[in-house]
Amino acid sequence: FMELAHGLVKHGMRPKIIRRFTELPRNRVTALYKALRDDMPTPGAICCGEPRFFAIPTRYTSASWVLQGAIFLECFDRIMTIADYPLNEGWLVLHAFEAYLAQTRKLVDDVPGTKRLDINQVYALLIKVSFLKPAFAKDNVLQRKPCATCGVNYLVLTNEEPDTQYCPVCSIQANATRLTEAGAT
Repeated sequence: FMELAHGLVKHGMRPKIIRRFTELPRNRVTALYKALRDDMPTPGAICCGEPRFFAIPTRYTSASWVLQGAIFLECFDRIMTIADYPLNEGWLVLHAFEAYLAQTRKLVDDVPGTKRLDINQVYALLIKVSFLKPAFAKDNVLQRKPCATCGVNYLVLTNEEPDTQYCPVCSIQANATRLTEAGAT
């Protein structure tokens, strides 16, 4: 559990979540933050936000942001299925987050100003799609849907009209095509 705690602290996970995954006492997690990050852990509750934050682009988020949520969930889903037995949730979150960072590195390098989900946001996302709490899945309004055009599993809100929710990959592609055509004229 110490190795898991080190990885979670390295990425800045909230201490309360680290304690949940590792059962380490508060003072031990605080000491890890001081030793590994030379800083105190961020206090306060985990901000989970509304499910639409992860599914619908707004003036604060983009199709790229929504796509990143889908990429993280795909990483989590694939890692979750590597064993025939249940894996530690903290281990799953950590390794899925590291896989997500690797998958989105080129996106961030190629598009200046692109922000990635942080480890606390991906934890909130996992709660919203009931990966970490399967008993709540029936009440979930955030689910993955495969795109009929490109095949990507993207996030949709089940309580909103499906015609108003678009695949982020296809949206980004349509915008790139539109910009290319506008530049050619």
